[in-house]
Amino acid sequence: MERFFSKIKKETLSKDEKEKIFSALETYVHQNPIRRIKSPFYSEWFVLARKAATAPAILAVVIVLAGGGTVLASRNSLPGDTLYPVKTAGEKVRLFTAVGPKAQAEISTSQAISRLEEVEQIVSLKKDFSSSTRQEIQNKFEAQTQEVINNINELKKNGRGGDAAKINSDLESSLNKHKKTFVKFLNSSSTASSTKEALTNFVSNIDSQIEKTKNDRHSKSFPKSFREKMR
Repeated sequence: MERFFSKIKKETLSKDEKEKIFSALETYVHQNPIRRIKSPFYSEWFVLARKAATAPAILAVVIVLAGGGTVLASRNSLPGDTLYPVKTAGEKVRLFTAVGPKAQAEISTSQAISRLEEVEQIVSLKKDFSSSTRQEIQNKFEAQTQEVINNINELKKNGRGGDAAKINSDLESSLNKHKKTFVKFLNSSSTASSTKEALTNFVSNIDSQIEKTKNDRHSKSFPKSFREKMR
């Protein structure tokens, strides 16, 4: 626990992230008045919040997560929705509290794929795909896939090539799956031309990430049996 709280003190959120989180919370609280029901998680979060008092940015996120209903409500939010900043803040905390490169790589993989799922939802619901929305998702996707690759490399350095290979394979498989969905949208006459432009950029980005996983797969740091199996 000492190492955990020492690490917390160094973690920060940007000014923009803080403003988005508190704005989202304020709106959500107004729309959903608090019921007088004691949360079963109150004691744990209260202790954690007190110990993290020296890290205001993280404390703010802890307070967000203490409202379990808020986090649950944010899970299906999309860029531009009121609770989307809460969703992404929760993802940051989940990654931050993960122990070891394997857990961090698995969580980052899940979060990167969530960005692609968000694109699919936006297209399916025919929601506005503004340039700012596109850029926000793309930036997060690139950062999260890079986090996966960083942790894969860390696993290989530690002699855990098998774990690294499995995570690499899972990421590549998921990327290919979502790429196929994107291509279907691109070939659909019902997809708006502006959306197709955004999807083309995403497909290019996915191809770039797939290429990275293939390069890693051919690395001698991976078990020979895995490299032969994937040929």
